[in-house]
Amino acid sequence: MALLTTVAGGIMMSDMDACEEDRPVSIEVDPRGVICRKFMGFGVEWDSANYDAAGVTDADFAVIRSRVEWMRLPIARIMMQSKWCYKGNGRFDWDDPQMKALCRHLDVCQKLGTTVVLTDWGIERDWLEIPNVAKVEDPKYAEIIATYMDYLLNTRNYTCIKYFIMVNEPNLYVFSTTSAKTDKEGFPVALDNVSGDLDAGMAFTCEANRVPIISSGTGGE
Repeated sequence: MALLTTVAGGIMMSDMDACEEDRPVSIEVDPRGVICRKFMGFGVEWDSANYDAAGVTDADFAVIRSRVEWMRLPIARIMMQSKWCYKGNGRFDWDDPQMKALCRHLDVCQKLGTTVVLTDWGIERDWLEIPNVAKVEDPKYAEIIATYMDYLLNTRNYTCIKYFIMVNEPNLYVFSTTSAKTDKEGFPVALDNVSGDLDAGMAFTCEANRVPIISSGTGGE
């Protein structure tokens, strides 16, 4: 068993099982020797989904918010579902309860300066379906994403959203076991569609407001 002891100028490590005549080993720690200069901190997955269904009250959320504030959360990955705002036939509903719950999370992140990685969960599983759009490579899906990103960035002014992930775990949510080849061919098309719609100016009023697209969430290929 080793014992670490903080001493002036470094850390003293001694082997408790060693013979008495063995001397402790001194380890010098140089605080200037930064291993990673772009380390953003330890973050969390903090999703607003189902808060209302789970009966989370305003009082409950106040407790959650106080704990997140205490953590000084540096980065958070947050779920987005297109069906929360898109209702079909070109109609968007920004007052949907799920959108309000999402914005409540983003309000906290905006106040704290928390970096948000917004992740659209996709549309190809039955619980994610949106009207008249079946596959992620459908240009309408990209248009929906660009529209709600425009709303969040330019209407709600959520500068805390720094990154966007298109589809959580595409190997699970897109690449089916029955048509994996077709799905994998369609996914790059979907990425190009989303990138093209965002670059066309639908979601960015200026270069400083640009949000990079991360191609997939955890477990992606």
